[in-house]
Amino acid sequence: MSVPSDWLLVGGLVVASVVALVRSELVRQRRGVSRERRRALVVFQAGSALFVVTMVAFENVFGLVSDLGVHPAVRVLALLVAMGCTLYGYVRVRSTDRTTTAG
Repeated sequence: MSVPSDWLLVGGLVVASVVALVRSELVRQRRGVSRERRRALVVFQAGSALFVVTMVAFENVFGLVSDLGVHPAVRVLALLVAMGCTLYGYVRVRSTDRTTTAG
């Protein structure tokens, strides 16, 4: 049985992940990273963040939260999406040019 503090912890982790993602994107824009590479890095970072949130929230990796009562299909889907985003982002990052754009 889940308690509100567990959902609050998971929500806080999601908010922290989104803030980190937005901050990273703003830094990349300031440094002049190309649009294609920024997009690939965002997908990679979002997949990694989703994986961490999924492991903490649903799989109880660190023992931080009790069982949230989420259906196993949702757990599998979240892990598959995280894995797909991370892999796709990694491949795109490795295949994009590292040159910066002017302006």
